[in-house]
Amino acid sequence: YGNSRATLVTNEKLYNDDPILRRPFLGGSLISNSGIEIQIDEINRKLILQQTSSADWAYIVDASIDNWSLEFRGSNLGAINQSQRFNSYGMTGCLNLHSSNFYEAEILVNDGGCEDSLNIVNSTGVLSEITINRAYADALDLDFSNLKLNKLAINDAGNDCLDMSGGIYMVDVADLKSCGDKGISVGEASTLNASYLILENANIGVSSKDFSKVEILKASLKDSIVCTEV
Repeated sequence: YGNSRATLVTNEKLYNDDPILRRPFLGGSLISNSGIEIQIDEINRKLILQQTSSADWAYIVDASIDNWSLEFRGSNLGAINQSQRFNSYGMTGCLNLHSSNFYEAEILVNDGGCEDSLNIVNSTGVLSEITINRAYADALDLDFSNLKLNKLAINDAGNDCLDMSGGIYMVDVADLKSCGDKGISVGEASTLNASYLILENANIGVSSKDFSKVEILKASLKDSIVCTEV
């Protein structure tokens, strides 16, 4: 993959003239708009995605992500443009992962300027660590997935730190700081089992709705206006 050539394709759903790039990645596809700079290190099993503008995005689909590290570096150049919520695939994230399997994977996202810094949809498996810093809106959005997170660290989200819907989720340790709205939002009949939650500075600590089930064995909540909401 490191030396593979990207294929320039045209997507009929594009809302502008920005072309997209598609290349093979871990049994699936890595798709992005043309602005993203991509580094694939097969030896060290690491993918680095660098924005050149705040509108750049990446989409990984049908991949088997086994002991890989994914890093998304957001751009601080220019104003963040939120006039378009969705990319041409209907995704709202800076880094989007769809229909993929994880085993001991690590993900780092810094300075995400999208509605979701990281969006994982319809995926399964184990992630050893997810770290997100300085998210413009929601930091992590998990949808319709069955996932175990060994460690989750989020620092500074403009909206929710962790948003879960329509799935089954397990979290060993979550360390969430400076969440603009909710620390954790669980909806659409999801199940969340967490061993240890550290949460500092949120409007609402933990919100459970839509017949969701939340169990947190141990928690430390500080500087939250409302600790729990049902």
